[in-house]
Amino acid sequence: MKRVHSIILAISFFSFVTLIQSCDKLFDPCNGVICQNGGTCVDGTCDCPDGVSGEFCDVVDLCYGVTCQNDGTCIDGTCDCPEGTEGEFCETKLSVQARLAKGVETPLDLVTAGIPLDSLYGKEYQGGIIFFVNTEPDKYPNFTGNGMVTTPVDYGNYTPWGCYGQATGATGYEVGDGPANTKKILEAMCTSAPTSTKLVDELVIGEYEDWFMPSIKEMDLMYYNLHKKGHTNFLGNVQRYQSSTEYDANNFMIRFFYKDTSAYVNKISGDDIRPTRIF
Repeated sequence: MKRVHSIILAISFFSFVTLIQSCDKLFDPCNGVICQNGGTCVDGTCDCPDGVSGEFCDVVDLCYGVTCQNDGTCIDGTCDCPEGTEGEFCETKLSVQARLAKGVETPLDLVTAGIPLDSLYGKEYQGGIIFFVNTEPDKYPNFTGNGMVTTPVDYGNYTPWGCYGQATGATGYEVGDGPANTKKILEAMCTSAPTSTKLVDELVIGEYEDWFMPSIKEMDLMYYNLHKKGHTNFLGNVQRYQSSTEYDANNFMIRFFYKDTSAYVNKISGDDIRPTRIF
């Protein structure tokens, strides 16, 4: 009987211990709480590591630890870089020329973004080099466009203006008058062929074929914004350049580049040419 009693006591004690352990598990606040992504349960609540949130540490911040430079913004772990920057963390600032070459921003966009005009003059863009950006449209009512480029090299080399003794009506001299002047000269059907204007009209550089002979005021812009700033080599044969501005039936306007002035000369004169286009 004693042996039976001992066995009963042992079973009762084991059952009591098991009950206690079951109660402990039943009342453990972390029982059944599964913390994800390295989280740890403390008193029934998930303590999440940095960069992780949510009730069960189930929300991961993909941008945690990602530092985007130069005003870049992290989106889903990747830096979204503003125009003018590139790289994994937007760490590289592009040069003005590189930004133009990408073809996403226009010269006027760059000016609006704070790039100085002088930093744009002489840069390659759409077949030529920039010499004018239209930041003051009210100042140039005859001009429709964002700006102008000219060829990086001279054309002409003693090619005569033509139309001697015949008025063509190409008397526009303001910024923006070059295209209309060029059209009038070509349509005049002069007995003395408009050789210079035809050369410009037939010019094709890459995909661009809408070149024209610049007006005298457009030549002024080339002089001040390119030549005087040393951006390109306006040597020419005698450092004077033809414009599309007609003075009278026998003369047209030229722009001197070895001195700051313009004058009219005979239409049989052949001076250098800088074809121009609007962008």
